[in-house]
Amino acid sequence: MNCNETFLSEVTHVELVTAASCSIPVPPNAIALTELAGCTVGTPSLAVDTTDDDSYTGLMESAPTLKPSMKAQAGGRIRQHDLSVPVRINNKVRQAVDALQGVDFHVVLRTQDGTRYLLYSLPGSPAVSIDGQFGGADPKMTLKVSLQSLSGMIQMK
Repeated sequence: MNCNETFLSEVTHVELVTAASCSIPVPPNAIALTELAGCTVGTPSLAVDTTDDDSYTGLMESAPTLKPSMKAQAGGRIRQHDLSVPVRINNKVRQAVDALQGVDFHVVLRTQDGTRYLLYSLPGSPAVSIDGQFGGADPKMTLKVSLQSLSGMIQMK
């Protein structure tokens, strides 16, 4: 999907924020929701940015990729979101990923113009891991996030 790839190339900041630190009014018909006002998100447990700044957990090496898919469940349709973020190898990222194991969290993406988008996760569905190639002259690390939602990407107002 070309328009999705264009959008993701503009993402400069990715946050994983615990659900407990958020106030997000999500209505039952969230599947049709494209914008949401009244969101309050807490301090991110993990934040990667294109800026090499110590206030962030890690540095994004290139644009993230997002693979959305729809799954039929007994209670209706659930969206699966698989997000991959290439990041520079960093112990702070590994520690943040370890701390998020078994914790419910949401994903907030910010674009170059400051617009924020929410990937809302259903309780018990989010997972985060690191894939790495640590040998050789060019070690790489990818932050992988998987979650289920009732909606697609929601613009935060």
